[in-house]
Amino acid sequence: MHFKSLARLAIFLGRSLTYAQSAPCPISVEVSMRVPQDAPGANSTSWQVPPPGWVLGNWKVVKSSHPLYQDLQNMEVDLSPIFPQSEESIRQTNDLTSYQLAGNNELHLAYGHDTWGPQNDAVYVFDSPSGGLSYQLEILAWGYDTAGNGHKVTYENEAPAINAPRALTIESRVVSGPTGETVNDIYKKIDELGYELLVDLAGEMRDLVHDGRREGIPVVCDAIPDLVTRPM
Repeated sequence: MHFKSLARLAIFLGRSLTYAQSAPCPISVEVSMRVPQDAPGANSTSWQVPPPGWVLGNWKVVKSSHPLYQDLQNMEVDLSPIFPQSEESIRQTNDLTSYQLAGNNELHLAYGHDTWGPQNDAVYVFDSPSGGLSYQLEILAWGYDTAGNGHKVTYENEAPAINAPRALTIESRVVSGPTGETVNDIYKKIDELGYELLVDLAGEMRDLVHDGRREGIPVVCDAIPDLVTRPM
């Protein structure tokens, strides 16, 4: 790809990601929640999927029931398009998770790619580069909180390769996470769905540590084509 093309792409992505992170006006802050596909009688026909590109960019993982996430601090996920694009990669995104451990400022990285379904139903499969880890994730709710910041609720299916159970996670565009009003609405909508598994997972969610230690530390991943560098 020529330099001019890269520059135009950077400008486009910068604009689109900025748009996605801060809400347009006016917006609806009401939470719309669906049950996972494996729930009895699951039907998402009335649930609106996120617009194309809305999920791209940086997400702070602020709450989760996942047992493997509880010791991960300042955990963030960066989603970006895969380039150069092919017929296969047109539905794929780079998935870069970064985090720190207690008492250590080193930034740990975990890279893979997501393959989104052709139905555009906000369901995708994460695969590690080695192919040893593969599991399905589903966005159950997305939108903007009462302060106008983007958030999403993600359901992770079991990952037998790492003995990981089903889990529920809340991500936000800001470190502080969704506002209290929006978090309360998320829990309320989960209760209203009446799916016992989801209610149990919501009850198991815990706040993850975000203490500012990673500020100023760039994210660099050689696994991603053209190198990804994002100052923190």
